[in-house]
Amino acid sequence: MLEGRPENWSVAKILSLKVILAAVGFALGLMYYSGNSSTVGLVILLAAPLAGYFAPDIMINGMAKRRQEEIQESLPDLLDQIIISIESGSSFENALARSGQSGEGPLADEIVRTVQDMALGINRRDAYDALVARTDVDELRSFVRAITQGEEFGVPVSDIVRDQAGEMRMSRRMRAEAKANQ
Repeated sequence: MLEGRPENWSVAKILSLKVILAAVGFALGLMYYSGNSSTVGLVILLAAPLAGYFAPDIMINGMAKRRQEEIQESLPDLLDQIIISIESGSSFENALARSGQSGEGPLADEIVRTVQDMALGINRRDAYDALVARTDVDELRSFVRAITQGEEFGVPVSDIVRDQAGEMRMSRRMRAEAKANQ
């Protein structure tokens, strides 16, 4: 779910790949063990099928992490688009829909899906919670929490979005500086 359900990675395909890679790992481990029956050969015989079995999980986790980083990086720009739309007279939902449709990448896809969920009758809070569950990005969780609380207390949405965009931009700058220091 965190990887965004790529088209070529169905659950059946992943499970089949796990079994196939485990079998290949076992065959390679068995070939190595038959030529070298030492303790190292036994370890390779046992470890190779496990490595083959867990390789698809490792690949999917890596893709999910990259996707989350892309969402995290593009969120301040999306919030700026939302602010512009709200200030031009659009409602928050219309601004959200317009920003999702004009954007690119995983965040825009998730925003479009959230707007579609709301159009299908799912209430806002549940649609926002589903967005957070599908992405698992802290900044997006913070934004959704702020929007939800703002709607409950009657705070202008444009103020909330502007404040969140500023905070996220500062957070992005600090992450870039930390990465540069490493």
